[in-house]
Amino acid sequence: PPLEELARAIQHAIARDPEKPLYYDDHTIRTFLGSLASADLTLLQGPSGTGKTSLPLAVGRAIGASVHRIPVQAGWRDRADLVGDYNAFSERFRSTAFTEALYRARLPACQDQAFFVVLDECNLSQMEYYFADLLSELEDWSQDLKHIRLFDEKAPPNMKAPSHLKDGTHLLLPPNVRYFGTANQDETTFGIADKTYDRAAVILLEERAKKFAPARAVRRAISWSSLKGRLDEAIDQPTHDRQGIHKFVNALESLYMREFGFGLGNRFEERIVGQFLPVYVAAGGEASDGLDHLVRTRIVRRLERSRDPALIEPLHQLDALLVKQWPFTGAEPTASRLALEKVIKRVGG
Repeated sequence: PPLEELARAIQHAIARDPEKPLYYDDHTIRTFLGSLASADLTLLQGPSGTGKTSLPLAVGRAIGASVHRIPVQAGWRDRADLVGDYNAFSERFRSTAFTEALYRARLPACQDQAFFVVLDECNLSQMEYYFADLLSELEDWSQDLKHIRLFDEKAPPNMKAPSHLKDGTHLLLPPNVRYFGTANQDETTFGIADKTYDRAAVILLEERAKKFAPARAVRRAISWSSLKGRLDEAIDQPTHDRQGIHKFVNALESLYMREFGFGLGNRFEERIVGQFLPVYVAAGGEASDGLDHLVRTRIVRRLERSRDPALIEPLHQLDALLVKQWPFTGAEPTASRLALEKVIKRVGG
């Protein structure tokens, strides 16, 4: 089905789930699909009880994906806590639910099935400690077959190593896997580094969606190749004004770098805007709302920790730019401006 029809079918299938009916608004479903298209990792943020963990699990069930919830522990300190390690004494590799999910996704019978791996409460430990190697590998566009190291050296001869390992030491990262991290923000959690945000898509769930009467939906599995094909088709045939958005992004980056010292980089326009936005629109959304989401989660978010009164004037300049140079006639970035207004008030403006 067209992407808009698929988005609606997913939304209503989730609401009709006999085990646990859940309600998400149109914007959330569209941002979810846009995130699948634009990043391997999606961070889901918001207060407890808003459905952060439930969203990828429910969407996965609705489309027939293989879903895996990995509870992150506060004591995780390095990559081995996530992927496991080799015990030289027992001559065995200690696998984890994470590595087992990735291994299963590589099996011939599963290669055309979507896999959703959910790192639940991902910032109970410092995410950059245990996930950095994998995130760097996912971002390496220079290689088609990406992998993560399981052993420092080739598996000892006494150990029965799994098949499908690269060079006997590395587990291939299947392209049909998407990773999700759910993050709370309280005194028990760590902050997530900007470099991780820069490499991820972000979904904000700030309040529970209102209940609605779902249409009678037939739950149908969709293969990974079919889902990926629909996302790629939307990316290849954008319907929004790319030139106007390019001009706006250039003006935004110029002010952002000059006044705040932050750059956007090629990733923002080429991958985030270039891939997220056309999928958001194809799923039934307005391009203005999609770009507003990106500015809110990628630009304004980085300024939310600001406390320096000297930034009041640059913040007002940013707000003025959003109003005057917004590339959509008759629309404005409401979410971004509301979030920016809170920042201005906090620094004393």
